Amino acid sequence: LVRRAVEQRARVEARRLVRALSLMRPRGVSGLARAFVGRDQELDRLGGAYRATVEQREPRLVTIPGDAGVGKTRLVRELWHLLAEQNPEPLRRTGRCLSYGTGTAYWALAEVLREHLGLLESDAPEVALDRLGGREILGLTLGLDVARDLHPLAVRDLFQDAWTEFLTEVVADQPSVVLVEDIHWAEPQLLDLIEHVLGSARGPLLVLATARPELLEHRPGWGARSGGELLELDPLSARDADRMLDEMLAGGLPAELSDLVVERAEGNPFFVEELLGVLIDPAGVTRPAAGHQDRLGRLLRSGQTRVPRGLRRFLHRPVHQGQHAVRRRQQHRRTRCRGGDLRRH
Repeated sequence: LVRRAVEQRARVEARRLVRALSLMRPRGVSGLARAFVGRDQELDRLGGAYRATVEQREPRLVTIPGDAGVGKTRLVRELWHLLAEQNPEPLRRTGRCLSYGTGTAYWALAEVLREHLGLLESDAPEVALDRLGGREILGLTLGLDVARDLHPLAVRDLFQDAWTEFLTEVVADQPSVVLVEDIHWAEPQLLDLIEHVLGSARGPLLVLATARPELLEHRPGWGARSGGELLELDPLSARDADRMLDEMLAGGLPAELSDLVVERAEGNPFFVEELLGVLIDPAGVTRPAAGHQDRLGRLLRSGQTRVPRGLRRFLHRPVHQGQHAVRRRQQHRRTRCRGGDLRRH
């Protein structure tokens, strides 16, 4: 029995480690230094949001919208490092919304709940209910059938209130930060629940949500009821993208290659890393033959490198088309934001 208990504990701790490392899921080119540039103001704002949450002892929502690869996860990872140095150190929990599957409406909060209670996905329902104590209605988060014969509206109210009470108790012991990743994939009932908790819970609770811009299209005014803050991530400037290359490669790239990568990546850090990977072979940095800005395209067509199909199509677009598309997306998002009541700084 002792051995079984130790093994169970080890599995729980491993699960928590895996969830913590989800913020560090690999992207880009292995073997190169990781670079964090051009996001100091955004990181300061997240730090300020946390401090305000602690000082005012009121829940706060910060949503971080941005295109895929623009650096949302990396920004939160840097915040996680800063929070680890706080005294008292805040509780940090992470959940991710899924883009597929059935019965996954509350998957992100199910990950948060399992992490907090030390549960595994393989645990029997009886184990989960025992850990939940008197709040078995929270079992709905885990997909458990605990609603019995209650009316759906009564279940919804009980469920939302239970989450409010649960998080209020958690933050009474220590400040807490809950990260919900990829919330653009969330179903309406999860968004409703989060807004309800933010408006009803008490105590130092900071909820961070990363999303692609389409969240604000299918959920206009998201977070407005709880005074949510919007921290939009725009593409990096050309100068910052160039700094990123310098930090990833000691000594940087030759000027002509650096300019080419910066131009083609259009400020997207993920594309910067992927394009750098295109230019790297086991012997070092590949220098394409002299030519115009299509030299990278010729390198791709030569079959010497492999690039994801979506990125390949992106690379072969005329640069001005991509730049215009980025500007249109930015303008569209700003128009949407002004239509809501979210605070923007």
